[in-house]
Amino acid sequence: MAIKDGWKPAPEQEEGVTQACLTKVINSRNVYLSVWYYDGPEEKDGDDYFLRVSSAPSGGNLC
Repeated sequence: MAIKDGWKPAPEQEEGVTQACLTKVINSRNVYLSVWYYDGPEEKDGDDYFLRVSSAPSGGNLC
C-alpha cells in the first residue's frame, strides 16, 4: 500500500534484521519509513514488529 502512495524502496542497512525501508519526499524533506523485526536464533516467538517514520535536516538515510 505504501508503494501506491509514492514511497520507494531504500537500501537495507543492518545484518540480522529483516527490514523494509521506504523513502519519500514530503515538504521538500526526505522521510524514511522502516518496518522491521529481529530474525535470529534467540527469537523464539518472532512476533514483535517495529515501525518508525523519521526525517532529519541533514537528509541522511535514517533506516
